[in-house]
Amino acid sequence: MIRIYIAILLFIVSLYSLADEQIVLNRQANDCSLRTEIDYTWQVLTVRALHPDHKRCNIDKNDLVEIISQTLDTLKKNNNLDTIRSIFIGRLVDYPRLSEYLQKQSVNNDNWDIAGGKPRAGSINTYVGTLLLKAGVITEINTVLAPYRLKIKGVSTEKVLVTETAVPKGKRGKVPYDALVWFVLDAM
Repeated sequence: MIRIYIAILLFIVSLYSLADEQIVLNRQANDCSLRTEIDYTWQVLTVRALHPDHKRCNIDKNDLVEIISQTLDTLKKNNNLDTIRSIFIGRLVDYPRLSEYLQKQSVNNDNWDIAGGKPRAGSINTYVGTLLLKAGVITEINTVLAPYRLKIKGVSTEKVLVTETAVPKGKRGKVPYDALVWFVLDAM
């Protein structure tokens, strides 16, 4: 029986050794640590917002744009820039302005069924990704990406969460407010 446990433990350890991630930068942003990591296998730049008490972070767009810019500079110096195909920013609620933007855009959006809390057509992931692609921060990140001949071509989401909110005429409705978010990159 002990041999089985040891074999399972060795298997798990071997999986972690296959991970090809590297921390690029780590800095403070309000009460949270903002860290970037590069995963060479999946070609993903990850921006992690970490609160010491596991609470939501309050990362503003300037902090997000700045750490992406600094990370790209670091990767360029180390000749690792060609390894990025997407940027994963984690949960949208850690970026309150983006979360608020999504909610406000959905309240009066013809493509959103506010009573049912879902898009009128298509998937909720596509709906949220399409709205986020129009957010102002995308333009700012694209400005940072341009010198590296990269641009955001789409926004991919999963695990979208919906909340009840006040809507016009004193009623209540449901709108999306959180999701896991990836900026999908393309070469210019």
